[in-house]
Amino acid sequence: MDISVHPGDHDGPFPNFRQPMILGHFSLNGDREFIKDMSGLQYLYARGDARVKLDLDHNLNLARKSIPEKEGEKINNLLRGVLSYKKKFTVGERLDNLNTDVVCFRGLLTTIMCTPYEKRDDWIMEVVRWRGTLYLVQVDTEKRRREKLQETPRQRQMSSWGYKFEQLMTSPAPGLSPDAEAPVDENEEFCCLFRTRINGTSIVYGAEMDAYKADKRLQAGDALHTDNFVEMKTSRIIEHERQDRNFRRFKLLKWWSQSFLVGTRELLCGWRDDDGVVSSLETFIIKDIPKKASDWKPNVCVNFLSSLLSKLKSTITEESFVHTVTWNSRAKQIQISKSSSMPEDNLPLWYLNSIFDP
Repeated sequence: MDISVHPGDHDGPFPNFRQPMILGHFSLNGDREFIKDMSGLQYLYARGDARVKLDLDHNLNLARKSIPEKEGEKINNLLRGVLSYKKKFTVGERLDNLNTDVVCFRGLLTTIMCTPYEKRDDWIMEVVRWRGTLYLVQVDTEKRRREKLQETPRQRQMSSWGYKFEQLMTSPAPGLSPDAEAPVDENEEFCCLFRTRINGTSIVYGAEMDAYKADKRLQAGDALHTDNFVEMKTSRIIEHERQDRNFRRFKLLKWWSQSFLVGTRELLCGWRDDDGVVSSLETFIIKDIPKKASDWKPNVCVNFLSSLLSKLKSTITEESFVHTVTWNSRAKQIQISKSSSMPEDNLPLWYLNSIFDP
């Protein structure tokens, strides 16, 4: 694929990026069932002091881990979201196409944005063009599948700490104290459906949203505002210069990219030790994160995203075929190949048969 991944080739003016707009929302319960409501929305619990003592290991043995069905979902829940809000895609009297260039999850857009600075991890996505829209699905690389199979108890423990932190900092109603005793369910989610445009490419994407700031509980029909959402992260306490450089170079890059795409203003970080005890909280203002960056530039990330999506639009012109796009971090190359006719697990028949007007 004829596209450069060298940061210098994308170090131009910041592209035209429209403020993300929320099209709709949905919840996923513990059984990963799609619910078109706000039942999964969690509200940020404001703690009065940045100094805290939060044990991320507390009741971790009771947590409900990700169920196997989660692995095979691909973009099914995103498609259910598009289907639920299909009136928002209609231009004129009939819905014959989505009037959208790209549909995907935010996680894939974040991965693409970080590619010019990625030196270790490869990625693979499958792309299907149907009725003029590209549907992008990120799939596991062989390395990632191997890592999942070989995951140690310590790695599983640390991956669960993020879920516990969210539980300890949120509640289902504003002002309500978090329930630290309840078992964490790692399958529940609250997601929003976003629309934006980057240069000449229109994008609709789904994103899991961690916490919301509000004085009172929202009711059905109330509008959600991007500024009120807060991303939540935990990170190891920084003790020396090398850790600080790696934090600024790698973590802040991903944190900024992820938050920028959904228009959030703040990210709340819980600084923890190796035992999973958070001792302090710090709020990062998203627009200020690039000032703390080490060896990356935000304009390079967004310009590369714009270039790659534009290239996919012009390259993948055949409808109803799966094209595989692969990033090789060692070779610094992006390759594309047409692999097969469209299998149902990329765009299921229930979606194809229901999305457009007869």
